[in-house]
Order: sequence, then C-alpha cells, then structure tokens
Amino acid sequence: MSTKQQRIEVIKRAGKLLSSRKRWCRGTEAMNKLMNGRTYTDAESRDIVEPSNPDAQSFCAIGALKRAAYEMEKSDLDESGLVREVLTMVNEMSWSKYRNSISSVNDRDRDGRRRVLETFCDAIKKLEIQKLEEEDMK
Repeated sequence: MSTKQQRIEVIKRAGKLLSSRKRWCRGTEAMNKLMNGRTYTDAESRDIVEPSNPDAQSFCAIGALKRAAYEMEKSDLDESGLVREVLTMVNEMSWSKYRNSISSVNDRDRDGRRRVLETFCDAIKKLEIQKLEEEDMK
C-alpha cells in the first residue's frame, strides 16, 4: 500500500502534466504529439502510445496519473498498487462531484480539463487533511 504522500505526489505531477492545454488529450491515455485538448482522429491512431512511453507528449486524466506514477515507481503500470489507489480515489471524487467517472469527465465534458484539474486539487486536499488527522492522533 502506498503512503498518502506518494499519492499526493502522483496527483500533483499529473496536474503539472495537464497544466498546459497543449498536453491534454481526449479519447486515449497518451499521444506522441501535442493535442491541445482534441480527441484523436482515426488517421492519428498511429500516434497513440502508452503513458510510460518516453515519446508521450499529451495525456488524458488517467494517462497523466499513470505517467506520474510511472515516473515515481518505474514499474509495470498494470501491476502498480499506487496507480490503482490513486485512480480509485480520483474516480470516487469525480463520481461524487460530477456523477461521472474521471475518464468520462475528461473525454465528454466541455470543461473536461478544468474539471479534471479541480478533481485532482480536491483529492490532494482530502489526502492532506487525512495526513494531518493521522498526525494529530499520534
């Protein structure tokens, strides 16, 4: 199980990846070119890459979280407990706030990137509060 600090770090790194609209994509986890918030076209399907690929330049919400976790762990993303824990938390927050998964918010909402970044910020705040509460109990 990962620590709260590790989860905070992953979410912060993912937010930095998406801080520039140019690096945000829809419809796939990662692309090897700047997408500026566009959904890839069939002609661009050859540009789809894994989030851990060093050539990846654009990310959706999930791809950014996976890339951030990969940068920290350098392990198989499919087996990463850190990725699972962060995705679970972010999805729960997204469902609570927007009544939709984080990938649907990313891909379908007109304000998807803004909402993704807000969800990331909410998750960080929640984790930081939990950390403080745990420290107070010691």
